[in-house]
Amino acid sequence: FIVVGRGERFKGEIWKFKDGEVLVKLKERVNTRFEPNISLSIAQSLPKGRKFEEVIKTCTELGVIEFFPIISERTVVKVREEKVNRWRRIAKEEAMLSKRDIIPEVHEVSRFEDFIRENADRFEDKLLFWELERERFLRDVKVKESVIALIGNEGGWSQKEVEMAQKYGFITVGLGNRILRAEVAPVVISSLILFKSGDLG
Repeated sequence: FIVVGRGERFKGEIWKFKDGEVLVKLKERVNTRFEPNISLSIAQSLPKGRKFEEVIKTCTELGVIEFFPIISERTVVKVREEKVNRWRRIAKEEAMLSKRDIIPEVHEVSRFEDFIRENADRFEDKLLFWELERERFLRDVKVKESVIALIGNEGGWSQKEVEMAQKYGFITVGLGNRILRAEVAPVVISSLILFKSGDLG
């Protein structure tokens, strides 16, 4: 099978080898259902070490379509270009292993303020997960077709960041009484959102 674009899958036939490349003829399109019925994106303030790699691995398996690595007020890691390339390779490998129809996009690292300004209008549901939110929880949110989950790192979000996100239409959401590790929270959040949408379980 050959996957092109944003998830179209075709039967293919190897035509010939040329200059180290493989030329393939596309045949009939194959109707499959390997992707979730909603579009789920994850934006996370970068955690320490290689934790974001684990987030990409597991959330790609679950069905997340894109990742936004964020530099927030409480980010302490430095990111080089080769690390972003590594994240993209991981997303590609995990997509292939889990038979995804698309390879999730891993965006360039951006500052929190830039991410909010440039991307807020793209999504129907804009959820900022905040450990201090005690009135609205994910179980209370009815998810729509396009969801962005904004998740903090070990240090969480500053009050200033929360207020800016709210100004651009994000709603704050809690997960309960327990604090989850930075590499665990995106996996739990993705699983719950996809469960609520009818994709998992």
